[in-house]
Amino acid sequence: MNTEAVSEHSTKVTWGMTGKTNYPINLMTVMMKGALTKDLNTSLNDLKKVLEKK
Repeated sequence: MNTEAVSEHSTKVTWGMTGKTNYPINLMTVMMKGALTKDLNTSLNDLKKVLEKK
């Protein structure tokens, strides 16, 4: 995750993941995406709380 101040009261968050996985493991990325969504939302909400404390 990268954060960038946009203004005094807003921050742009960029999140990404890169990598190469060979077949058949790469088929698991579809299933992992759903599982990661919940964790990502939790992490973004936690980050929001931290940034708003400043």
